[in-house]
Amino acid sequence: MVRAVTSPAREFWPLLALYVAPPTDPSGWVRRLTSIQLQKALFVLSQLRREQLPEFYDFIPYHFGPYSPEIERDLEELEAKALVKKIDSSEWEITLEGHHLAEKLSGEAPKEPLQYLGTLTDWMRRVPLSTLLRAIYDRFPDYARQGDRIPQHE
Repeated sequence: MVRAVTSPAREFWPLLALYVAPPTDPSGWVRRLTSIQLQKALFVLSQLRREQLPEFYDFIPYHFGPYSPEIERDLEELEAKALVKKIDSSEWEITLEGHHLAEKLSGEAPKEPLQYLGTLTDWMRRVPLSTLLRAIYDRFPDYARQGDRIPQHE
């Protein structure tokens, strides 16, 4: 009998994004992403891996490109459960409890989208915000609002 692969519930994908993000400290445990990096990584995943993630986030054109208010709500719920914590007004970090849960959930997630998410978050942590936004606007012009400007100083 072939067992169907089930994906973790949508609200756990921000947690998984933090889990597969590159470490930000020498110990390898601290993993952080900004709200913009999380939004853009999950957006690109939703656009390029939709067939593997049919029940995923919906995005609208907003400041700095595509945005899903559900991601912010899910992050707040994950924070209330002590699985992530907000470092400042724009950066999120996975907690030890979140790391343990994400490790379990990663075994249930479709492998290819999860690996792709790791590649996305790695690239997004290495490039300036202007490069990230330019890539999103160029690849997905329908999600750039008229008059949105790419920040020149980061």
